[in-house]
Amino acid sequence: MKTKLLWLVAYSLFSCFLHGQTTITTNHVNNNGNGSVIFNVQNTNAFDIIITGVQCHLGTTTTNSIQLLYRTTPFVDNAAPWDWGTVGAGQNGWISAATGTVSNSNTANGIVPTLTNISLTIPAGATYQLGLSATTMQYSTLTSGAGVNTFTGGGVNLLTGDGISWGGTVYPSTPANYPRGFIGGITFIAAVPCTSPPTAGAVSAANNPICPSVNNTLSLTGGSGGTGQTYQWQSSASGAAGSYANIAGATNSTYIANQTANTYYRCYVTCSGMSDTTAGLLVNTSNFINCYCTSNATSTGDEEILNVSIGTLNNSSTCSTTGGAGSIQNQYSNYTSLPAPNLARTVSYPFNVSVGTCGGNYSNMTKIYIDYNHNGLFTDPGEEVYASAAATVGPHNETGTILIPVGATLGNTRMRVITVETTVIGNITPCGTYSWGETEDYFVNIAAAPTCPQPTAFTNQGATDTEIDLSWIAGGSETSWQIQYGPVGFVLGTGDSVVATTNPYTLGGLTPNSFYQVYVMAICSATDSSFYAGPITFNTYNQGLYMDWNSNCPTAGFIDISGTGTALGLTDDSEIGMTLPFPVLYQGTLVNDCTIGNNGGMVLGTTTAQVGYGGNMTTLTGNYLFPWGDDLYP
Repeated sequence: MKTKLLWLVAYSLFSCFLHGQTTITTNHVNNNGNGSVIFNVQNTNAFDIIITGVQCHLGTTTTNSIQLLYRTTPFVDNAAPWDWGTVGAGQNGWISAATGTVSNSNTANGIVPTLTNISLTIPAGATYQLGLSATTMQYSTLTSGAGVNTFTGGGVNLLTGDGISWGGTVYPSTPANYPRGFIGGITFIAAVPCTSPPTAGAVSAANNPICPSVNNTLSLTGGSGGTGQTYQWQSSASGAAGSYANIAGATNSTYIANQTANTYYRCYVTCSGMSDTTAGLLVNTSNFINCYCTSNATSTGDEEILNVSIGTLNNSSTCSTTGGAGSIQNQYSNYTSLPAPNLARTVSYPFNVSVGTCGGNYSNMTKIYIDYNHNGLFTDPGEEVYASAAATVGPHNETGTILIPVGATLGNTRMRVITVETTVIGNITPCGTYSWGETEDYFVNIAAAPTCPQPTAFTNQGATDTEIDLSWIAGGSETSWQIQYGPVGFVLGTGDSVVATTNPYTLGGLTPNSFYQVYVMAICSATDSSFYAGPITFNTYNQGLYMDWNSNCPTAGFIDISGTGTALGLTDDSEIGMTLPFPVLYQGTLVNDCTIGNNGGMVLGTTTAQVGYGGNMTTLTGNYLFPWGDDLYP
């Protein structure tokens, strides 16, 4: 009787273990971080286990995109470099186990649930290698050669340390940081034989709705499980009976879905020849416009984007202005409410990004992204449309051309411009935070390839007080063009128009001492015309493209203002950027920012000169206005 009682107690404990959950957590100290880390899970039991959840230490600065990968044959690498190529789903033996998203509200400063309701089976006696990736992964710097760390529970070992623990950027990537210890843990259950007939349960989705082309983990809840049970996931566009089709390769208890349209999912479950099917779950697809990741500086100082121009878009800002909803002063500007310029397939468009400063002048670089396939991402091939070839110190213009591919999806889509204080262009990514700089977002409208191409190289050849000389390069064989002009910022369709039959063309009858914008479009036939090129902004101050100057003392004499300002306290030959209290008209453009040098003068524009003061000669980049006595040597 006593023996039987002991056997019953032992069986009950084993049964509880089989159906209960066990969690193993590492004790590594949080002292480092990047985007991914590798660890091993060793099952020493005589039965399979199923990993149902993963926890890790995340940062709190952004929404985290999570990936869990595994290999059935672990790699061992005891010193850099990592010899086994890219770690990524479907690459070098790595298999996707689950993906998900953890929002800011769920990322406390510590270990948090990262992936739940997953189902990764590790067979009895097997050791799997796991790789976990997150946008703000925190991990621990370990000592190379210190051996393997073993964390144990329920007959399972979680292993970190020598030969195992490699860290790096988010997957897919090649690990480069060694050794880095996983901060977190796994939750698992023991596998038991499946029940026949099975109960399929219900389909649940990690995200519903889901952004297009973003991985979404589908899992089963409320059903039976166990070893020997098989799964076949099916999908349907309508959810109607008879419309479901098997999804190739989707034979696990979870399925990583990736969709661009609303889709129904269900799962066909079998145990010992008997089957059950879940009801269909409709997973909706979010409008890609609402799916873009965030990007912003964390500091308000230094680099700032002061103008972005492409097509008919010409948007200027200052250190004291910003965009619409969601904007963060001097860190992120949302200009998606501005009219979207038409960018036609197969056409190359010149662009200009004016970079200024709201503080000091440091090396900076710029990237431009366009979401050509309308999936809410900037990471698809060809969507990084510009990257600085070299770093530039201080204010300057980034210029180039962008060719719109023939396969770009028609309609409005997002363009993102990012300037970052850095000397490494790879440090600029379309998502996440950085220290100094600014991100600006716009809409552009992808249009069909034109039958009447736009004019290019639209140029101001000089203006007087009543007229301006304009020139351009014809887009085709057209012989007439429509010119539309009006006050700065006028909306196309509301300005004055004239048809030109010569190129160059003099536009006359303008109001003296005024600012204008002007556009030009080709007229190919009575029913076919191009998009507008421009705008050009100009003035009728009769200054042409250059500033007027003279050395005459005004009638009332000079006024001493040295005691009315604030001393900058600059050291010899040093500089500081500032926003002007009023705009200065220079080379046909209103300049709002400048750089002040200790030896006198203001730096404006983009030429090179030498400044002499008290015997010191300094070579600076910029056009110079020296209102108080320094010499300028061009």
